[in-house]
Amino acid sequence: MTDFYDALIAKQEHDTQFDPNRIITKGELIEVDGAVEQADMPSWCWVKEYSQHGGVFLAFNVGGAKLAGTPVLIAHSPKIPGLRQVLAVDYDTLSLYPGISGDPTMPPNFPWLPEHHDSHEWREGTYGSDPVNTYLRAIVPLRTQISSGLTVDIAPLLYHHAGARVRYAGGTLDLSSYEPGTADKARRVLTYLDKMDNTIKAIAGELGVDNTAVPLPHPSVPASSIPSCFVRLAYGQTSFVEADDFEEARFLFGGTSPAAAGGGESDDAMSTLPSCGV
Repeated sequence: MTDFYDALIAKQEHDTQFDPNRIITKGELIEVDGAVEQADMPSWCWVKEYSQHGGVFLAFNVGGAKLAGTPVLIAHSPKIPGLRQVLAVDYDTLSLYPGISGDPTMPPNFPWLPEHHDSHEWREGTYGSDPVNTYLRAIVPLRTQISSGLTVDIAPLLYHHAGARVRYAGGTLDLSSYEPGTADKARRVLTYLDKMDNTIKAIAGELGVDNTAVPLPHPSVPASSIPSCFVRLAYGQTSFVEADDFEEARFLFGGTSPAAAGGGESDDAMSTLPSCGV
């Protein structure tokens, strides 16, 4: 945050050097034909000026930001009056963005954060300049997460069973009965969705030593179920810690256990993975 406001002060000091008769206006960089910078004119960028008419034009932009949506300061060149140029990022406007100002009353879709999703995306054969890795824990469906005390919340899930599309609406599960009754003991408890009756259940693993350096046994995944999470429970525990007590049991694709004799399908038995119903 200090670096940001240092830049803001430097910009203000820089502005005082301008000719007082020079008119500086505000605008933002935009894309035209899918690009901010004109392909055959390096350093010339498309700008939309904030005014009654919202003029769109090319402006000379050397060394400045070239990301669509960035608020900028624009002026005519003092040497070549017909030349419009981008002077700098408009930090006064950018500072109003709630992620920088810390003001929770600002609208969540405040327009001065540049559109920049491409820089975070992974695509086939290439990726953006700041790609984001999404880990399994961030995926919501059937995620087990902290509720209160030794109760957990399980997120909703859509899945296929016995040829039908089924929806689990989500719910809570009290795991307090699985707390070990012996001092210095701990166990893992598996939360899972039973596809036979579309309910969330839990199964306890064997007791082990309450020592993070000693691995605890994982309970087996029941037949015809979709595993959710291995939850660690120790003697005397009264609440959960996300990083310490939750271990993912879900599979990103498929994710069922072997089918029981009474019905259900396993990953091995399914010849397709459904994608989307249109």
